[in-house]
Amino acid sequence: MLKGFLPMPPDEGPPLPRSLQLRWPGTGVTELKLREFIDQVPDLDEPDVLSYWVEVGDKLVYLEGWCDKCLIGTGFPSMEKGNHQEKLNYIEDLTEQTLERKTKPKENPYGKELTLIRGGFEELPDAENLYGVSYGIYEKLED
Repeated sequence: MLKGFLPMPPDEGPPLPRSLQLRWPGTGVTELKLREFIDQVPDLDEPDVLSYWVEVGDKLVYLEGWCDKCLIGTGFPSMEKGNHQEKLNYIEDLTEQTLERKTKPKENPYGKELTLIRGGFEELPDAENLYGVSYGIYEKLED
């Protein structure tokens, strides 16, 4: 299951198979569709192409990939030099702040107040350049 800092649907028992089309209540987005969006984030060390929005019906999905160049100025070494778990912890902390900030009209390309329905960070251990992808599912507030 994708990790998230907002409440997940109740899960009793073993994890669901990855191929199951689990629909998160209130989002109109399936877990499988969100995984597809995450997998489409380019595996590059180029921050300019790693964050963007996708419209899914009446919902908006924000995706932001995290690479070494995204962490310049933080004091962390490159991916090859370690501190991997510390970087993941740092990114997860930033994810919550970033996704909350995107609810403001000046912080999203729609110029509207948004409601964050669900969000989190998915680590990509097999990626060459990405640590993972932050994701947020939003709903536009009525005018």
